[in-house]
Amino acid sequence: MGSTDIGNLSYYIPAIHPMVKTAENCALHTVEFLNFGKTDLAYKSMLDGMKAIGMTAVRVLTDTDFLKAVKKDFYENTKDLK
Repeated sequence: MGSTDIGNLSYYIPAIHPMVKTAENCALHTVEFLNFGKTDLAYKSMLDGMKAIGMTAVRVLTDTDFLKAVKKDFYENTKDLK
């Protein structure tokens, strides 16, 4: 599918990389893909993705038990990588 720097970053801080469907059966970086960006599917999917990221941030900022669990999971899964 390609690559991002989020994998490298996730060795140092907890990270999420949500993926949303914004197009149907077309290659990235094409005119066809660009045109899908103007569809209701793309619009709704991007709103859903933004809401998911936003609500995750709200939970991290307001739920101390959740934040502790995220940190614990992160440290347990990265302690041997550093």
